[in-house]
Amino acid sequence: MTQTTPSFTITHGRLSSQDALPDCALVPLPHWALIDAFGADCKSYLQGQLTCDVTALEANQWTFAGHCDAKGKLWSIFRLFHRPQLGEQGLSLLLPKSVQAQQLAELKKYAVFSKTTLSDSSDHCFAILGSQAKATLAKVLDNMIDSALDMAEHPVLNLEQGTILMLDSTRFVICANDSQLAFWQQNLAQLPVHEPSLFDLMALQAAEPVVEQALSNQYLPQAFNLQALAGISFNKGCYIGQEMVARAKYRGANKRASYVVMGTLASPNTQLTAGDALLRPAAESWRDGATVLYSYHFTDGPCLAMAVMNQDLAPDTPLRQTAEGSDWQIQTLPYALD
Repeated sequence: MTQTTPSFTITHGRLSSQDALPDCALVPLPHWALIDAFGADCKSYLQGQLTCDVTALEANQWTFAGHCDAKGKLWSIFRLFHRPQLGEQGLSLLLPKSVQAQQLAELKKYAVFSKTTLSDSSDHCFAILGSQAKATLAKVLDNMIDSALDMAEHPVLNLEQGTILMLDSTRFVICANDSQLAFWQQNLAQLPVHEPSLFDLMALQAAEPVVEQALSNQYLPQAFNLQALAGISFNKGCYIGQEMVARAKYRGANKRASYVVMGTLASPNTQLTAGDALLRPAAESWRDGATVLYSYHFTDGPCLAMAVMNQDLAPDTPLRQTAEGSDWQIQTLPYALD
């Protein structure tokens, strides 16, 4: 398989369910994008917009965050982090490409009343994944990465060569402009280049929610487990949708959560995409029981997906893609829900 992206040539396709993850792979991320925010009032403006505590975010850290409407319905989930190249108050949001335009428009609605500029970024995003990812980056960067990425939880490293986000010990996202990209293309030329879905597979294994356009503005942030990922501050004060988000916590208004599910596709040509339904048993029939966020299709048939469903579903409740299909199993989350 050979496929060209704007930055790299893909040489490795999807994995089978029996394949091991690569020790180290470069993965372009054309389905992810950046929104840049900067200006004298940037932090205070975003503090009144986002679910996280923007003012508490350290310069060398990233955090999960969300942006809601007045009813507490979430537009998107993203990673928020500082970028000195945007100025002292500069911040960037890493989010799915499909929701970028709408999210940017919603963030801009009240920015006219503050000294804040918001824009989409032309920078490239790609990932270095695998058990040897950190060692590979350390070698390329003359070991600058080791101490810097051990100093904070959810660390970010801003360098002359670009910005590096450490998602965990096996996943690193790099944001680079055109001139910085040449450095990475030269120094990582020996790495196998896997298609973007490998990034999705490893995110699913970590049970990280992804809100694509199809799920935007439909659920409270707790339905995507954002509180369990430290993406909601319940102490920061007011922000758009804060009353509804707080009510979901303190009065039990939210009845949903997101879980990873595993099963087999109904047919080899079937796709499972954001917004699709999985069915649950109800009396003598099957009815909608979960809504898919995103998925990874292994080449030999199995599929891993994350889906929003009612929290009161028993862990052994079977789910199906079609009423006549095979059962899918709900997986145990790697973190605790509040």
